[in-house]
Amino acid sequence: MKHKLTSIKLTGFITLMISASVTWSGTMYSTLPPSDITKTSVTFNGTSASTSHGWGSESFIYWPAVDTKIKAGVSAHPQRTIGPVTALTTGLTCGTEYKVKLKGSAGSAGTTVQGQVLTFNTLACASNISNFTQNFSPEFWQKGSNPEVGLVNFSGDTTATLQNYTAWKNSGATLGTIVGESGTITFDYQTLNTTSVCPAAYTLNTKVIKLSKASGTLSIPVNQGDTFVFALNGNNEPGDFSCEASGEQISFTITNFSFIQSS
Repeated sequence: MKHKLTSIKLTGFITLMISASVTWSGTMYSTLPPSDITKTSVTFNGTSASTSHGWGSESFIYWPAVDTKIKAGVSAHPQRTIGPVTALTTGLTCGTEYKVKLKGSAGSAGTTVQGQVLTFNTLACASNISNFTQNFSPEFWQKGSNPEVGLVNFSGDTTATLQNYTAWKNSGATLGTIVGESGTITFDYQTLNTTSVCPAAYTLNTKVIKLSKASGTLSIPVNQGDTFVFALNGNNEPGDFSCEASGEQISFTITNFSFIQSS
């Protein structure tokens, strides 16, 4: 089987050259883009096109892009076939660039055309966020209905304070966000002059958890899409008017905030 010189252009940036001087009498392999990529696994894809000289065996060879000496292989399925082949691979490193190609032997005398080398990246490693930074930086938090009177304040990215408005008999404050990833929120808190009618609390979606102690540390599992709110009022009312403080200063301070994404 002979071919004249041909240039095939794919998606504007990949060009394959087929030489007229090569006669293929083995098996032609092609590497296709990997799929189902996670932090530690991937499905390799390719095709094999055998000639009449018989089949060989196929495997996907992969390695970290930064070190070509660390190569591994996994058998393609099905073996010795004409058409699509795949292989599920686990044990990869998160947040890493890899290269892969489909490789095989002709199984009889002849030439084997190996698959091209493709690059892919595993998903990023678990987030570990300290303080009010990244996806939990101040701009991702929604203050309650009274921010204009200074009821919610950030001190850099380390501290958030909710307080009442002492000029009003009834006031309060909320600070909420939509969680972008599943994981665990942890924080230290300190309260001042909170009462049963003006407690510090946090809410997770529609559930209100009032804090009975003046200070402490809490760790709360959350899921992607959850609504998480710090609250200085009775029932996390949108109007922030459920604290009956009668002019006394009441506050709820959050420090050492952190988020660890689920693995």
